[in-house]
Amino acid sequence: MRHRGLIGCILIAVIMISATSASALDGTRKGFILGFGIGPGVTSWEQEISGSFLGISVSRKSDKESSFGLTTDFKIGGGITEQFLLYYENRVAWFNFDYAFTDAQGNVILTESITFAHAIGLLGASYYLNVDAPSIYILGSVGLSTWSAPFESTWEETWAGVGVSAGVGYEFAKHWSAEGTINFGKPGTELFPGIDYSINALSFLFTVGGTLY
Repeated sequence: MRHRGLIGCILIAVIMISATSASALDGTRKGFILGFGIGPGVTSWEQEISGSFLGISVSRKSDKESSFGLTTDFKIGGGITEQFLLYYENRVAWFNFDYAFTDAQGNVILTESITFAHAIGLLGASYYLNVDAPSIYILGSVGLSTWSAPFESTWEETWAGVGVSAGVGYEFAKHWSAEGTINFGKPGTELFPGIDYSINALSFLFTVGGTLY
């Protein structure tokens, strides 16, 4: 519920910024923007169990795993000025991984190739060094990180936690740009009272895309 309230506040802020900025889609960054990007990426992660149960402290991390995959990036919001943009963002690293399901004793009972999605999103911002293209810009976002397997019937839960990202972009032509970002998140769930299960995920992503403004 707290996550939903935060999402609502940020979306309202973005809509207000877009509505009060300059007219939409007039060829300037000040005003409404809508962008989408796609490209390759690599995600590295480790599983962590921590907490305390019946007075016994638990702290354990798995070995790190890495997978290459596809990256998608969506943003919608508004330009405060020609150089500073504020928007809602959802950047996702998609990848396949052979996941082992175990029984209560830790024995592997099934191994299945699963498509996972590690997403970073909510409030994003970009600052362009130049008013017109071509221009280098810096970008970042803060908000939620999620870990899910949206196409799998054996994995229905979406884990959520804190997420941040930072990177650099280059608008090589009007409306067209390339971005490289580092994205960190710690989504998780509560296994049972006092014991948390989380994923420490780090993604290096590269996208090429377009932005309407």
